[in-house]
Amino acid sequence: MTAPAARSSPLRFLALASLWAASLLSLIRLPAVERALIEPLTALQGRVALWYTGAAALPVTVTLACSGADVLAVCLAVTLAYPLPWSRRLLGALGGVLLVLSLNTVRIGILARAVASPGFNLLHQHVMPAFLVLAVVLWLVAWLQFADPRPGSGLSRPGRIVAASAAALSLYVAAGPWLESSGLLLSTAFGASRASGWLLNAIGIPCTVVGNILHTPRADVIVTTECVVTPLMPVYLAVALTVPTTWRRRLLAAAGFVPLFGLLIVVRLLTVALPPVVGGTPLVLTHAFHQIVLGLATVVLMRWWAAGAPGRADVARIALASACGGLTFFLLREIAPAAALILVGWLHPVASHVPRTLLVAGDTQGALYLLPSFAWALLVSLWIVAPPRWPGAVLSALVTAVLVIGWIAAQAEIASHFGVVLPVVWTRAAGVAAPLLALLGARTLHDASPLRSGVRRQRRAHARGGVAGR
Repeated sequence: MTAPAARSSPLRFLALASLWAASLLSLIRLPAVERALIEPLTALQGRVALWYTGAAALPVTVTLACSGADVLAVCLAVTLAYPLPWSRRLLGALGGVLLVLSLNTVRIGILARAVASPGFNLLHQHVMPAFLVLAVVLWLVAWLQFADPRPGSGLSRPGRIVAASAAALSLYVAAGPWLESSGLLLSTAFGASRASGWLLNAIGIPCTVVGNILHTPRADVIVTTECVVTPLMPVYLAVALTVPTTWRRRLLAAAGFVPLFGLLIVVRLLTVALPPVVGGTPLVLTHAFHQIVLGLATVVLMRWWAAGAPGRADVARIALASACGGLTFFLLREIAPAAALILVGWLHPVASHVPRTLLVAGDTQGALYLLPSFAWALLVSLWIVAPPRWPGAVLSALVTAVLVIGWIAAQAEIASHFGVVLPVVWTRAAGVAAPLLALLGARTLHDASPLRSGVRRQRRAHARGGVAGR
C-alpha cells in the first residue's frame, strides 16, 4: 500500500510526475515504439473517425502528430505518480487512455468534417488542442475526487457506475466500424424484422416482410445493423456488472441483456404502425424510441437515488411520473417547438445562423424537433419522482429552457461556421441531460437539504405518523 495522498509531499509528487512524463515522452518517440504502438493506434483512430464521418476517405492526413500521444503521456504521468495504491493508479491510467483515444478520434472526425470551412485552422491549431487538454484536466480532477482514499475506501458506487459506463461507451464507439459489418448483427436485424411482422399481422395490422424491409400501411422501414444496436447496451452491461452487491446478482442482471434488448428491438419496430404523433410520420417516434427508454430509465434511477430501493409506493409514483410525462409531451408536441423557435429567434443579433424550423425536409428522425417537448416532459416526470421546492422548480424550468435554446443555437452556429454537423445522438442526449442537470443544479442551490436526505426524511416522517412509507 502507498501512503495516503494527505501525507505525501507535493514537491515529491511533482518530481515523480515530471520524471514519469519525461520517461513516457521519450519512450513514445522511439522509432520502435512508434512503429509497434503509436502508428497502429493512430490508424485505428483514423479508421473509426472515417466511419463516423461517412466519407469514402478522410480529407485530412492523419500523421503521428495527430495521435494525441503527448497529452496521453502527461495524463499517464499524473495518474501513475499520484500517491495511491497501484490498483487505483492503473485504473486511472486505463481511464485516461480510453478518454484521450476517444476524444482524439472525435477531434479527427470534426477536423475531417470542417476541412473546407474557413474556421479549419482555428479548430486545428487552437480550439481542438485546448479542448483535449481541458478534458484531460477535468478527468484528472474527477478521478482524484473518486480515487483518493481519504473520503472513503476506493471509488464510491456512483463513481464506479460512471467510470464503467464511460469505458463501455468508449469501447462501443470504437467498435462502430466492425459492428456495422457484423454478420451476427445482420442476422439479428433479419430476425427482428420477421418477428415484428409476425406480431403486427397477429394483432390485425397488415404487414409484409421482404428480407430486412418491413412494409406497413403507415411507413416502410429498412432494418439494418444500426437498428439493433444502441448506446444503451454498453451502459446496461456496465450498470449490471457494477450496481448489484453480489456476483450472482450481477451475472443474473447480465443474463437479462439478450431477452431485454431483444424485446426492445421488436417493440421499437412495432412503432412504425402507430399514428404519426409528431412530425407527420411514425418514423420520428421509431427513431426516438431509445431516447424515450433512456428517459424512463432516468426517472427510475432518480427515484431510486432519492428514496432508496423502490417499494410499491415508489413504483406507483414512477408510473404516475411516466404517465404525466407522456401527457405533457403530447400536449406540448406542437407548442414547445414553436415556442423554442421564437426564443431562438431572439438570439439572431448574436447568432445569425439560428434555424428557422426544427423539422427540416428529409429529417425522418426529427431529433431537434422533439428536443423542447421531450425535455419539458422529462422535467415534469423528474419533478414528480424527486419533488423540489417551488424555487427549485421554477429555476429548473428556466435552466432547462436556456439549455435547450442554447443547444439549438449552438449546433446551428457550429454547422455554419465550421461545417460540422453534430451527431443526432448528441441532440437526443441533450434532451435527457438538460432537465436532469437543471433539476440537480436547482436543488443544490435552492433546497436546504440534499435530494436524497430530503425525500428519505419525508418518508420517515410519514412512517412516524402512522402512514406506511412504502
